[in-house]
Amino acid sequence: MRPLPALLLAISFALPLLAGCCVPFTNCCKPDTCPQAQDGRARLQPVVEAVVAYRTAEGAYPDSVAALIPAYLPALPARPAWVSPERAAWWSYARTADGFTVEFTYYGPGSNWCRWASDAGAWRCGGHF
Repeated sequence: MRPLPALLLAISFALPLLAGCCVPFTNCCKPDTCPQAQDGRARLQPVVEAVVAYRTAEGAYPDSVAALIPAYLPALPARPAWVSPERAAWWSYARTADGFTVEFTYYGPGSNWCRWASDAGAWRCGGHF
């Protein structure tokens, strides 16, 4: 039978693997520093800026991103290679009662999200990494 410390060590490495999370002492990234998060934020920052410009010019946030094209945004952001082709949409825009949000999700490691909320005025990322 294995000694208890060795068994606990084995469990501490196995649980994150089973949960789809990072394994301790490996090259993991936090949701805001992963390459997918950095790429997604860079692709969607023009959308955020276009929404803000629309509000400045029109006095209200748009109901949809379609209202931004072509005057405020030349085209929708291209689908990144890290997004599964089976996913219908890789990001979303929502007008809220007092602002807006732009959000996307990505996987690996774990299941993560990044969101721009107008009330915070910045990107925030989180999830299960």
